[in-house]
This record gives sequence, structure tokens and C-alpha cells, in this order.
Amino acid sequence: MTIIDAAQDSLVRPSRRIRTWAAVLLPIGPLLTVAEAAIPHGATDATSQGWSILAGLVSTPFLFATVAIAAAVSWRSSRRMAGIAFVALTVQLFGLAALHGIEAFQLAATNDGISQADLDHAMDGLLSIPPGPVFLVMFMGGLLVGSIALSWAEFRTRSITPAVPILMVVTSVLDMTIPDEAPAVVKTCGLGLFAAWSIVLAVSVHRGGGFAKGLPTA
Repeated sequence: MTIIDAAQDSLVRPSRRIRTWAAVLLPIGPLLTVAEAAIPHGATDATSQGWSILAGLVSTPFLFATVAIAAAVSWRSSRRMAGIAFVALTVQLFGLAALHGIEAFQLAATNDGISQADLDHAMDGLLSIPPGPVFLVMFMGGLLVGSIALSWAEFRTRSITPAVPILMVVTSVLDMTIPDEAPAVVKTCGLGLFAAWSIVLAVSVHRGGGFAKGLPTA
């Protein structure tokens, strides 16, 4: 990197207004996922289940903003890893949106009198048809690759606090190990760390970290 490149790099620093908007957008998606988990998802009350699914569905576009901003923060420090993280986590979000669609269909089906046992049997057969494995790869594969790449990129970004990549690693491990049948409080605590990661990163972004001071190395 030459002195001229460094000077040009400093000229594209986002304004304070842009950093403020980025900091505001960063935690919205993660906080909505916390709300989704906090609402009794397995309750017999269809209304509470519906609100839980709605919170998860609405979180999807905001999570895309979270992914885009997080990748942008580490872009100058590790372009390759930040790019991989953005693509992989975007693919994962498509899988997540499909999952919310399936959940909404299941809720509508149970409200219409279809038994949960029949729905579970149908879901068990999902992997036996072509879309099933593709959905699994998009969701789990995108999450695994994207989380590793983003953590790597954040560890190489010297202008953000070390708590950011550490929280990213812990959050990713919990996200992939907490089972679906875990109590709501366990899921909420796990996603709470995800929200904490986004808030800590938002504070760093608002102060000018990452966007302006990342060191180009890859």
C-alpha cells in the first residue's frame, strides 16, 4: 500500500451521519431475533406463535443490513474474508427466510386442524426431495462458512475492540450447538450474546472504528 493509496483511502471515510445510521441499523435485526426467541414459540396460543414468527421474518432484512455493515467494517483489513462472509451469510439469510416461511405454513396448517404429528412426518421427508439438501446447505453451510470468515476478518481489524470478534465466535458456537428443543430462556440468552455483539460493534462503528482505520492486508 503506497502513501497515495493511504491518502485516497482516508478520503472515503464515511461521514458521521453514515456512521450513525450504520450504528443504528446494526443491532435491529439481532434484537428482533431475541424478541422472536423470547416470545413463547411452543405455546398453544397461536397468537403468540404468530408474533414470534413475525418477529423472525421481519428481522431478515435487518439482518442483511447487519451482515453488510459488519463486512464493510472489516473490508479494508481483510477484503477476502469479509467478502466471503458477506456472500455466505447472505445465502444463509435466504435459508433463514425459507425457514420462517415453513414455520408460518406449519402454524397455519395446525390452525386448520392438521395434526402436529402429520406435519412432523412431512418435515422428516423434506431431505428426501431435491430442495431439502439445498436448503440445509444454504442455512447451515452459509452460517458455518460466514461465521468463520467474519470472525477471521474481525480479528484482523485492529480498529475495533477485541470484544467484537470474541463475541462473534461465542455467538456462532452457541448458534450451531443450542438445539431447537432447548428452553426459550436458553435460546434467548444465546441470541442475547448475538445482540451484544451487534451493539458493541455499533458503538465501534459510531466512533469511526473499522470503516476508516482498517489496515488493508488481503
